[in-house]
Amino acid sequence: MCLTLQDKEELERTYDETMQEVFKQANAQKEKTSYSSHELSELFGPRRAEYLNALEYFVQQLGKLSTLRINFVFTVLNTLLLPNGVKYYGYGRSPVKVVTALEFLDDLDAYYPYVCAWKVTKSYKIMGTHVTLDHFRGEVTPCWNELLAHHTVSITPNGDLCNPMISSADLCVRYFDERLYEDNMSLGESSINQILASKNIQNGNVFYVGNPDLPDITPLEKRSIRMEHYYPRPMMFILKEGVMDSETEYVKTRRPLRLKIEKLAAKHQTGYKFIDYSKDHELLKDDDIVVCLGPRGKEQFEFLTGIGYKLTLISLADLK
Repeated sequence: MCLTLQDKEELERTYDETMQEVFKQANAQKEKTSYSSHELSELFGPRRAEYLNALEYFVQQLGKLSTLRINFVFTVLNTLLLPNGVKYYGYGRSPVKVVTALEFLDDLDAYYPYVCAWKVTKSYKIMGTHVTLDHFRGEVTPCWNELLAHHTVSITPNGDLCNPMISSADLCVRYFDERLYEDNMSLGESSINQILASKNIQNGNVFYVGNPDLPDITPLEKRSIRMEHYYPRPMMFILKEGVMDSETEYVKTRRPLRLKIEKLAAKHQTGYKFIDYSKDHELLKDDDIVVCLGPRGKEQFEFLTGIGYKLTLISLADLK
């Protein structure tokens, strides 16, 4: 899914108004700026029909915005055209790596967000715009290089939890996935267009990425994309205390604390990431925000500022 928009403020207003109504339907209180599809799913629990109705209402409201287009991007490969698999890192007679079509689709899923952005901007012949992506994992491909050459790209870790634009795309993806399943429809252009028409979802387009696009979307270099080069700044980093093996997962289960972190990230229009400063200090840049969860985090902050980093400290007591 890729949303193209001309008026960010209009989207944010519509997002807020629509989510207020969604939470009213769920008999719950809206506590922060943005929500992921997973969070809304948990909110409705076993009330799956109500959840789907809420997603549908959200997508329909977005579709009414004349400054926004809902662009659905899908991929289906014809494996008969790939008897020798998919070639990575070159297209000569002796590629470095060959994978099956199914293995390629598994890899593609990890970096599909930027493939969607590439396909849509290229199809619309859009140049010189700002592309906002949720966090992903992947290697360098020709389409990644092309996206960077023609646009300003930013990657927001946990963007679906604190950025209305990224959250909107996430909710749209979940809606179409749920609707296709509920109506027992296969993934394809006709199915998506049928949903758009029957549910009166305006401003929707469908794009196909498949066999003809393989030279652009398969890994060109055996090199992972360095996400930190594209983080919005200031970026927010949570310094782990190192007192338990699954500290990040534990903090994420502490809902009041997680809400405070996400609200702070939204306030600064950025994302957030948990880090171990001994391994990840190179991710930091001057003016970034560091959240300390305890005394060890504060000691780490003092060490980092002592060696020259100019950072803003947020303690647990400062989170509201």
